[in-house]
Amino acid sequence: MKKLFFSLILHFVLFSGILLKAQYVPTSPYLQNPTLAIGYTDSCAQFWLQTYDYTSGGFFTRIDKVGNNIGTNKHMLTQTRNVYALVRAYMLTGDTTYIILAEEALNWMYAHAWDNTNGGWYQELDINGNPINPVADKTAFYQHYALLGISAYYEATGDTLALNWLMNGYDHLENIYWDSRINFLGYYDKTSFNNQNTRNKSFNATVDAITTNLLYLFLM
Repeated sequence: MKKLFFSLILHFVLFSGILLKAQYVPTSPYLQNPTLAIGYTDSCAQFWLQTYDYTSGGFFTRIDKVGNNIGTNKHMLTQTRNVYALVRAYMLTGDTTYIILAEEALNWMYAHAWDNTNGGWYQELDINGNPINPVADKTAFYQHYALLGISAYYEATGDTLALNWLMNGYDHLENIYWDSRINFLGYYDKTSFNNQNTRNKSFNATVDAITTNLLYLFLM
């Protein structure tokens, strides 16, 4: 039933895309000539390199317009999203600087952002990787997006450690957040820090699963 549920969503998205493609003629030079995006991606990735904490590890989250950090805390989302961007930059440019730093950021995330007691990912960490509020509620949004960078890194490298963490996060989502009742389905939006009191559902809680990890897992 779960496979059918997501299959229907994917078919709807693909069918909608076909209809839009039939009606739309791209005028953007980046769509007409996708190779133009390589230089743009490279320049974006170069900017984010300077936001990495080369002393303690991990990417700073709050930075100014020129890339200087204006706070020392590090959101887990910043790590996984920046890893995703660096992996794509590596895949487009072949510059190993990006994939090496992506690996370092993931290793920092594995070491500090995972709740070893209760499972699931913390939302915000201090400069040394300690959770700011270890008893804060955990949301499906964060749990899904934690897997975004991991999925991309595994796709690019085939790294078994990344696969293990990807499956670890996926299993946590399936065991805690997925509503397996046949007449309901979907992912719950939020739980307490120790995975109690699962509650509410939202569009994002379910669709984010597809865009961050389920589609990658299906294609793998």
